[in-house]
Amino acid sequence: MAELVGGALLSGFINVLFERLASKEVLSLFQGNKAIPKLLKELEIKLRSANKLLNDAEVKQLTDEDVKKWLDDVKEVVYEADHVMDKINTEALRRKVEEDEQSGSMARKFFNLLPNLYSAFDNTVKSEIKEILVALDLLLGRKDELGLREGVHQNRPQRLPAPMVDACKTRHLSYRKDNEDIAKLQGLSKIKCLRTLLALPLSQVSTYGSKGPIPHELFQGVGGCLKVLSLSQSSIIELPDSIGDLKHLRYLDLSNTEVQEIPSSVCTLYNLQTLLLFGCEKLTQLPTNTCSLINLRHLEISCTSLKEMPPQMCKLKNLQTLSDFVLRENGGSRIKELGELKSLQGSLHISGLENVVDVGDVLHADLKNKECLTRLTLEWKHDSISNDSTKENEVLTALEPHKMLKKLGIYGYRGTMFPDWVACKSFNDMVEVSLYNCKNCCLLPPLGQLPSLGELNISFMDGLESIGDEFCGTPSTTPFPSLEKLHILYMGLERWSFTGAEQAREIFPHLNTLQVWSCDKLNVGLPAGCFPSLETIDIRNCRKMVSAIPTSQAEIDSAYPSLKSIESYDCPRLELFSGMGFPSNLKELEVRGCEMLIANRMKWDLQRLSSLQSLELYGFEIEEGVDSFPEEGLLPSTLTSLTIFDFENLKTLNGKSFHNLTSLQQLQISSCKELQCLPEEGLLSLARLEINHSPLLKQQCQRGTGEDWPKIQHIPYILIDGEEI
Repeated sequence: MAELVGGALLSGFINVLFERLASKEVLSLFQGNKAIPKLLKELEIKLRSANKLLNDAEVKQLTDEDVKKWLDDVKEVVYEADHVMDKINTEALRRKVEEDEQSGSMARKFFNLLPNLYSAFDNTVKSEIKEILVALDLLLGRKDELGLREGVHQNRPQRLPAPMVDACKTRHLSYRKDNEDIAKLQGLSKIKCLRTLLALPLSQVSTYGSKGPIPHELFQGVGGCLKVLSLSQSSIIELPDSIGDLKHLRYLDLSNTEVQEIPSSVCTLYNLQTLLLFGCEKLTQLPTNTCSLINLRHLEISCTSLKEMPPQMCKLKNLQTLSDFVLRENGGSRIKELGELKSLQGSLHISGLENVVDVGDVLHADLKNKECLTRLTLEWKHDSISNDSTKENEVLTALEPHKMLKKLGIYGYRGTMFPDWVACKSFNDMVEVSLYNCKNCCLLPPLGQLPSLGELNISFMDGLESIGDEFCGTPSTTPFPSLEKLHILYMGLERWSFTGAEQAREIFPHLNTLQVWSCDKLNVGLPAGCFPSLETIDIRNCRKMVSAIPTSQAEIDSAYPSLKSIESYDCPRLELFSGMGFPSNLKELEVRGCEMLIANRMKWDLQRLSSLQSLELYGFEIEEGVDSFPEEGLLPSTLTSLTIFDFENLKTLNGKSFHNLTSLQQLQISSCKELQCLPEEGLLSLARLEINHSPLLKQQCQRGTGEDWPKIQHIPYILIDGEEI
């Protein structure tokens, strides 16, 4: 392993030490012991003297072995000093936790009567600091002998990596998560000064070895120094209690492991600042005394199976990141503990809101004053049987966030209407809103008033039958001035229309992506003239939808001047543009299971589309007697990619139609079981041919032996049933 810390980094390391030496935690710990602060001040002075020599030593050590040895010795002393500071900080945190737990009790009075209770620790620290001072004196005394000068070589060359070092000097270690069981790393216990242990994947697709617990001895040896431990995506399923020996640990990452329980000893890691448990799907609870981690700043617990939060989370005053807050049944009052976490920032997901009993507890959560929260998700569980829509409305009203919020999600809300704050104009930074499974709501809030809203997701709102002008907000302003993406999914929606705007183009002036999925009752097409900037339409499983409004080619081009991509799945009655052609600027067209649309395919007039490059046709039952496809004149010469999928009766590909496809680079044919051969022409420009689940055609295209092999042997990349030939 190469030694990682050169002179430049060592200097920065020492500067951090200066800050730690002057911290209020250190000074307050030794208020009754004047000797230790005096020694710490002396340590700071000597470290500053050594720091001034590092620039010169960094250059000279490249050619002078004695200087190199001197620099290595300085590093060891600095590491020892840092280790002592770790011990001091840990002790300060431990005493604070103990004092908080004993506050007001007889035990607290007992501690006050024994000011020298911790003298053993003080004596140990004093002895260690004196040893460091002696070592620094010896090193500084050699500066003239080695010719080291202060403040020279400011622009020194980049440090070359040193050779492999002994295990006793190893500070940072990573191992690859291949087939090696982590239990085989017991040798780590011999690395006394290890500070970082990272588990690295071999590739994006990791291969895990045997699963099991980490051996108890693994952490006992390294506990004195380890600060960063990442076991993310490793095969561990259990942590030993000895993890509590890692007293100086600041960063612990167990994300995406199968750990089922966090040992309570973790809660004695008073220096821990970051605890990452993302994706620990088998984890159902955190230790009861998690509140003892008073130095914790980041707690990531999303995508776990937590049933509730541990008690007294309000004690974690330094917490900045709290991904989730889970309320259990009969535990809804704990939401008020959020009020004490005044430094929260980033994302917060509050779930189990159906368990809130007293709306006053919600007000104490004080979300309205958490100005650093940028994303808020509020969730009522899907299996909630509460019919008290009034209470749920009161709860949601009390959950009003700060106006700096950027993303809002409301899931499983059972109220019949949304409070006014959801669409308040004052949310100037709101860029994304998601409304999911709000089944009792029959009206959408006037989200068109949000000036910066860029993405809107509405899904599973069974009670919503229509979308109209109320969705847009006040007539005096342009609705949805910034909206670019609109997703309407799995709805009971029957109609949508907008009449309030003086000009239809004012409603969605910048919308570029529209998704409408599984709206089975929706029988009207897209509102006319509302989408001047629309680039992508994705309509799926809208089985009653018939067509869009425009009735002439001129109207189509006028209504959709920017449209480039259309995806239409399983809409049997859909004609899209009233049986007319497609917008002139279309580049990509994908059609699956749209019977009416394919029946009128000769009206598509694709030859007119000079920009069309990609065409995907799926799942069509070709009319009886038609065994060749596509018809002559159907496909434009501009196509570069063509996909033909699940044509049950198709026997041949029309050579005359393929003859004009001079730009075709990619051809994919799948599930055409009756297809017997490829066309004689139109394949010369191909760079990729893919054939899947088409047994007759597969036989024809075998390398060297198939009858169609001469037609395709020039193609650089040929894939048949997943295998390159």
